[in-house]
Amino acid sequence: MVANLLSLGAHVTLAGVVGKDDSGRRLRSLLRRQGVDVSGVLFDPGRPTTLKTRIVAHAQQVVRADYEKKHPLSPTMEAAVLEWLMLALPQFQAVFLSDYLKGFFTPTLVASIAAACASRAIPLVVGPSPPTSPSFAGQPAHAQCPRGRRGQRGGHLHPDRSRGRRRNFAVCDRPGS
Repeated sequence: MVANLLSLGAHVTLAGVVGKDDSGRRLRSLLRRQGVDVSGVLFDPGRPTTLKTRIVAHAQQVVRADYEKKHPLSPTMEAAVLEWLMLALPQFQAVFLSDYLKGFFTPTLVASIAAACASRAIPLVVGPSPPTSPSFAGQPAHAQCPRGRRGQRGGHLHPDRSRGRRRNFAVCDRPGS
C-alpha cells in the first residue's frame, strides 16, 4: 500500500511497531529513504521486528519461515500509538488501515482511530485480513468496495462472502440497508 500511494505522489506517514533491534532500525531507514514519514513507526521492546525468510530452489519458493510475535499491543504501546496519532491526525487527508492479524490493531485502537477520524471528517479506508478480523467488526468506515463499488460514508464493515475465497478487503453497507 505504501509503495502504491508513493507512486501516486502522495505524502505517506506510516504507523506501526517494530522491534527495538537492527531489523527495525533498518526498516525505518529504508522507508525514510523512500520518502515515507516514519514518525508513527514506534519501537516495541516487547516484540522483534517481523522477519520473513524465503527458501528458494530452482527459481521457485519452496518454503517461508516467519519470525514474529503476534500478541496484541501492550496497553503502554497502545497508548503511545494513540498519543502519536492524536497529534499527527490533523495533518492527514485520509487514514488507511491494513491488518494482517499481527497484533497491532486491537479493538480499542481501531475504535479510537475510527472515532477520531469521524470527529474530524477524515476518510477512513480499511482492509482487514481476514475481513472478519474482530478488531474491525462494526466500525464505521469509508471503505473501498470490490467490483467497482466505492466507499460509502457512514457505513459499517461486513465481510464479503460473495466469493468462495476471502479477499483482503471488506465491503461497506449503509446502516439499515
